[in-house]
Amino acid sequence: GGGAKPLVGKDTIREMTNAVIDAASFIYDQSIRLTNQGVRMQELRHHIVMPQSLLKYPYINEAYGQFDTWPQAIAAHDLGWFSGHAEDLHELPRAELSKNWIELAGGEAAVLKAYRTAMEQKRYLWAKDLAVSLYDAAPGNKDYRQALADAFRALGQYSPGSIARHFYIASARSLEGESVHTLGAVQEAALKAQAAAGELRSIQDGVTWAAAQGVPYTYWGMRWVYVRLGLTHKVPRPRHPQVSAAAQTA
Repeated sequence: GGGAKPLVGKDTIREMTNAVIDAASFIYDQSIRLTNQGVRMQELRHHIVMPQSLLKYPYINEAYGQFDTWPQAIAAHDLGWFSGHAEDLHELPRAELSKNWIELAGGEAAVLKAYRTAMEQKRYLWAKDLAVSLYDAAPGNKDYRQALADAFRALGQYSPGSIARHFYIASARSLEGESVHTLGAVQEAALKAQAAAGELRSIQDGVTWAAAQGVPYTYWGMRWVYVRLGLTHKVPRPRHPQVSAAAQTA
């Protein structure tokens, strides 16, 4: 949640802070409770709904992270990847599994037909699963790549959280051939070296440098690149994203 107006007043701050803590605690407690009852971590999201008593607060929202993406992360962090169900111990490689399902379904044409029907009916999660099977079986097939891209784009448009939405949309664009979304490993190494040498003295310098490499970044996108590369000690966080480059200089 969050991402709203500043809080003013002691009582308001206390009320909103308690609401955020209660919301996080609710998701955490329910995730662990259901996991201990044998619910698979992948299924937790289908059993946990944020109560209306918390949703009435404007700071309890999904503008950034979606509630349904939290439970699985909580269970995996606290309990590890294994669900406790023996059938989850081992599985076929995805490509082989997909080919087996496609054969069982009557062939690729039958699966593609089912995909198109699912898209028409706006059953986008089912359409995504069908498209994933086709893509896994033949990742170079342009029609299957486009089918999966269309499913991702539809899911992105229905996702309230910016993180989930951006993953879906970026993946769709990548499948369609727009492969340059982020700096590659060699480019990141060059960025880090130039920052260490003092040639890039601000986050805005990083944005400008990346644009010259043909990779557009927003200020905040580049800021997280700096965080991931351990360069934050060189560039203090500014008061505002539009602050001058001079004010960002270490």
